[in-house]
Amino acid sequence: MAWERIVGATDAAQHNKQQIIESEHLMKALLEQKDGLARRILTKAALDNTSVLQATDNFIAQQPKVSDPSNPRLGTSLGSLLENARKFKKQMGNDFISVEHLVLAFPSDTRFGKQLFTSLNLSEKSLKEAVEAVRGNQKVTDQSINIILSASKINTFYFFY
Repeated sequence: MAWERIVGATDAAQHNKQQIIESEHLMKALLEQKDGLARRILTKAALDNTSVLQATDNFIAQQPKVSDPSNPRLGTSLGSLLENARKFKKQMGNDFISVEHLVLAFPSDTRFGKQLFTSLNLSEKSLKEAVEAVRGNQKVTDQSINIILSASKINTFYFFY
C-alpha cells in the first residue's frame, strides 16, 4: 500500500499541474485512501482527516504550477522523507516500507510535514503512540506487490527491495 500511495503522490502532483513530486503530494495521496492506514493513524492521534486534507490542499495550491506537468520528478523533500521512512522500517524490524513508516517520517519533513503537524498540535510522541495503537506488534515481512516503478511514471525514482 505504501508504494501505491507513492504513485498516488505522482497523480496528485500532476493533477495540480506540478512537476516536482513532494511530501505534500504524498500526504494527499495517503489521506485520499478512504479506509487507509494513514487515516486510521491520524484519527487515533485525535486529528480530523478532513482538516488535515484541507491544510494539505491549501499548501499544494500555494506551490508553483507548470503548463505541462508530464515527466514528474522526485523532489528533495520527498526523497528525504522516504529515506527517513527507511530508517523507521529498520528500527521497527520490518523488511519493507509501509504506510506507518511514511507517516512517522512526516514530522522530520522540513518542507511540509513538520509545519503541518505543528499547526495541528501533534507531537512526534503522540504520532508514535497512535502508530503503535493501530499497528500493534505486526511486522512488514511480505511484499504484496512488485515494487519496481517504471521510469515513465516517475523519473529518477526507482526502488528495489
